[in-house]
Amino acid sequence: MTTGIIIEDLSVLSDTTELQLRAYNEAFVECGVPWEWDLSSFDSLRHIPDSSAKVDYYNEINGGLEIHSPQFIYTAKNSFFERLFSRNSLYIKPGVEPLLQLAHKHDVPVLIAAMEPHSIVHQVLASAKIPLHWFKSILSKSEVCLHDSFFNKELLEVQFAKPLLELFVVQNPHHHRTNPALYSSPQIKSILFNGHGLTDDFTILNDMNDIIKNIINLPTMR
Repeated sequence: MTTGIIIEDLSVLSDTTELQLRAYNEAFVECGVPWEWDLSSFDSLRHIPDSSAKVDYYNEINGGLEIHSPQFIYTAKNSFFERLFSRNSLYIKPGVEPLLQLAHKHDVPVLIAAMEPHSIVHQVLASAKIPLHWFKSILSKSEVCLHDSFFNKELLEVQFAKPLLELFVVQNPHHHRTNPALYSSPQIKSILFNGHGLTDDFTILNDMNDIIKNIINLPTMR
């Protein structure tokens, strides 16, 4: 079975929550927006992975102020975020290192498909001391997804340089509200391909040990 792994969110690899929150609030000050998000506000928006969409949604439900475009605020936030983590060390999350080492050892390709710009992805990896050689490619999500956010089989096979029969997507549960009790751990969704693309069948694992065990048992890793 030909298998691939996608890391769908940088926060799967390293906890960037505090720095992200500080970056948003500094961007609001810079852009003259009278908001100050706390952790509760930020958490309520985690189901919206796109940063500019977070701003747009928050503005819509809080009175609809006349503000800079969400994209402008997003750009400012990214600028502050880069400055913040250049002065603050990030750390790889528990369990992520053995997962990536195992995939690398058994030649199972891993892609990062993040919403953030490539420059931020590279800097986060460097700050958290996560080796670049563990990843086949670092891409934007639009490079492997259709407009409706579903993974595109043909695009993925070009990136992985091989036909795929099974795809494992490592996600941040904050962005996929499955169970609030599991927020501290990544989760992995197994997506099976059929002859015409993706099936609707998938399995969600929430414990990193289960994730690793599942990958060890894949035919490609025996």
